[in-house]
Amino acid sequence: PVMNRLLTEPLDGAVGALIVVPTRELAIQIAQHIEGLSYFTNLSSIAIYGGSDAQNFVTEKKALQMGADIIVCTPGRMIAHLNMGYVNFKQLRFLVLDEADRMLDMGFLPDLQRIINLIPTQRQTLLFSATFSPEIKKLAQTYLRNPVTIEVARQNAAADTVNQVVHLVPSEHKRAAIVALLQNRVKAGLSSQCII
Repeated sequence: PVMNRLLTEPLDGAVGALIVVPTRELAIQIAQHIEGLSYFTNLSSIAIYGGSDAQNFVTEKKALQMGADIIVCTPGRMIAHLNMGYVNFKQLRFLVLDEADRMLDMGFLPDLQRIINLIPTQRQTLLFSATFSPEIKKLAQTYLRNPVTIEVARQNAAADTVNQVVHLVPSEHKRAAIVALLQNRVKAGLSSQCII
């Protein structure tokens, strides 16, 4: 949806979406997915993260100055660019805080607060977290307006339609046991679909 909005309501020479993540690996992964999803469009994106060489820093600086549509960054590296004074988030429409619980665990709260304080208050903010600790609740209450909470089931329990059965079989008899189980299901007229 963020990409669709940026395509249907393009910004000229401005950053439209900022995705803040805790690690460079996640920044690279998300940037690769964005690149794949936007391959046949004119959307521009870049991953901005620490630990890279000076040439990457120059490329990042250029993207921030020229206005890449989507920036995926780690907090520390973004702070380094912000400290130099050329980052312009005046037209930013979307802020995504991904793995917010991990960012807080890693001590990025001051950096997050600084980044958030430098972007427009009129924006859509999306906060994703595996846990909803008191710290995450406080972060959400501070920076989100009229938030909608979407909570996924907490347990990894099987669906009610799945029947789980365990058969203890010596290793040397496993193949024969699987074949016998499947043949019995077919003979009984049951679905032969199962995961072993």
